[in-house]
Amino acid sequence: MFGSGTASSSEGQNFPLDRRAQATGAINPHKRSGPAVSFYTHVSDRYALFHSRVISAGASEAAHVLDGLLHYGADLAIERYHTDVGSVSDHVFALCHLLGFRFAPHIPNIATRHLDLFYDMRPGPDIASLVALPIDEALIADPWTDVIRLATSIRTGVPAPR
Repeated sequence: MFGSGTASSSEGQNFPLDRRAQATGAINPHKRSGPAVSFYTHVSDRYALFHSRVISAGASEAAHVLDGLLHYGADLAIERYHTDVGSVSDHVFALCHLLGFRFAPHIPNIATRHLDLFYDMRPGPDIASLVALPIDEALIADPWTDVIRLATSIRTGVPAPR
């Protein structure tokens, strides 16, 4: 009846604050004009909450994705991660791959986006129209040691992913 514990998803929920709490919360122009906070929660395919964090309503949710996937303290082996629009970023795609997670987000307006592939990769006919110019591998190769150091630091918890 429940999942295997290998998939998860996350979502931010916006909670408006009383005007008297204006110094406490930030303003998210996509939600409302008043002060608010967000609860960013991760749920496993076992339908159980395994990580939650209060964040500023104006903050990007993408910065908090890896926090929940790596530092949750539950008996799960997350392999696949789903999220909504607020957590999609190139950085999260790259770091999820480096850290061993299959990132499967809902990508808004996918028909207007471009997918980046390595030079020798050939897209299938269904996504060929979305492919942009090949990735400039030198842009990745030059700082590669620093990228691996960053991914290792995030995996071990120093520094926090956000």
